[in-house]
Amino acid sequence: MKLDINEIYHNYITRIIIFSVFAHKSQIRKPGVYILSVISFVKKRIPWDIHLDIQVDMRYNKDTERDIIIDNILNDSDDKFLPMVTVIFRSPLKEATILIDIQDPNRYEKHLYN
Repeated sequence: MKLDINEIYHNYITRIIIFSVFAHKSQIRKPGVYILSVISFVKKRIPWDIHLDIQVDMRYNKDTERDIIIDNILNDSDDKFLPMVTVIFRSPLKEATILIDIQDPNRYEKHLYN
């Protein structure tokens, strides 16, 4: 069995980042506040300097998003209106880019509960 401490650190950092992205999902409508919340959460739990960069892809403006939410409520449709989040970080092992779809948390369960 190969035991690489840098790979363990990388997996831990990845889990913390994915967890923090979903934990602060309620603040996603204000991208500046959301990014600061995620970065502060990660920096409190990771003792290493990982050069974290987060980008929020706002797909719609507020009027369009409001119309989609109203349509979801009235017609029981299931359109996606939450943005994609791109996270770029450098761990002791390598530099990684993760594209996270906030709308689909089930896809990331293997990273969190593995």
